[in-house]
Amino acid sequence: NEKDIVGDLIPFVEKHFRTLAGRENRALAGLSMGSGITMNVAVKRLDVFASIGLMSSGGLRDPAAGMAAIQKLNPEFLANPAATAKRLRLLFFSCGTEDPRVDGMAKVAQELNSRKIPVVWKAYPGEHEWKVWRHSLADMAPLLFR
Repeated sequence: NEKDIVGDLIPFVEKHFRTLAGRENRALAGLSMGSGITMNVAVKRLDVFASIGLMSSGGLRDPAAGMAAIQKLNPEFLANPAATAKRLRLLFFSCGTEDPRVDGMAKVAQELNSRKIPVVWKAYPGEHEWKVWRHSLADMAPLLFR
């Protein structure tokens, strides 16, 4: 949850590992249930994370509910899209073409892009499975470190 990630994990990592501090150097990404955790934390905490990766997110399966969830997590995210776009280094969505979540995620990505909140959207052959997520990570990682 947010307290564990922001209050405990980030300070631990910054204390014990050679990392660059600051939100512009932090990303949070997750797959499947982890994408729900990522959405609940990172969308809410753009003061902590500049890059977000959501892979095969059930929370975006229903586009209306997904947009409502984003609105509830962080009302400023949608209310001020120019400010949101400026704060985000990367917003990456991906899903398998045979995953039941794919259409919802594509529609949410399209809606955010239409509001000028840029989303990198990728769909890969496959279902809700590791081969999809490996491709996702391979495409997302270079975008995080550019």
